[in-house]
Amino acid sequence: VEAFIADGREQHIWDRVAGGAIRFRHTLLRDVAYDMLVSGARRDLHLRAARVLEQMAETPGVTRLNDLAHHFERAGQLDTARQYLEAAGELAQKQYQSVRAIGFFRRLAQLGLPPAQDVEVSNRLGELLNKTGQWQEAAAVLEQALAVLLGYDKGRTEIDILIKLGDVIRKSGDQIRARERRDLARVQARRSGDLDLRCRALAVLAGSHKYAGDYASSLTVYQEALALAEETGDAYL
Repeated sequence: VEAFIADGREQHIWDRVAGGAIRFRHTLLRDVAYDMLVSGARRDLHLRAARVLEQMAETPGVTRLNDLAHHFERAGQLDTARQYLEAAGELAQKQYQSVRAIGFFRRLAQLGLPPAQDVEVSNRLGELLNKTGQWQEAAAVLEQALAVLLGYDKGRTEIDILIKLGDVIRKSGDQIRARERRDLARVQARRSGDLDLRCRALAVLAGSHKYAGDYASSLTVYQEALALAEETGDAYL
């Protein structure tokens, strides 16, 4: 193997980089070499690469989790690829790498997920897009999650998404549509009997009225939220 690697270096095909890895000097050379492999051989190589990465002793960081997801996806092991992509997204989010986390969750959503996981991933993606100011995409992602959710469940997750959606739409400038979503969240929260969630829905609805310039309605809703907060003991509302 070493003789083969040395021969490739002499011919300026690849170089050895930090950590002992081998990298093609040009992406065109890499693509040509890759295209010469039959699909079965490609899958086998990707699976072997993934297994090697899994056996590394160090706790995987975001980059290795991403590499694992890539190799397992190319190897046709989609369930395992989803697991590593989700782990990469979660770790990136915890490390405040929002842009990378968004990329991972976007890829994860494209791999096809069962409804419950689809909603969870879309919820997270929508929240990250909101934080990074990508409000139109955030609204589209959350609307899609809501549509999936309404097909099989109604509960805390639905209300949570409605609240986030109202906030995203407000930031994009559509105050009327934002208030519609938050009004619906308020109704659903009241029906659910979840006092904490009802407090939250009222607080964001009051904010929606305030940003729309309807201060009288905002005050009324804030007073209702405050009364409920006193009932639940929520000192942070």
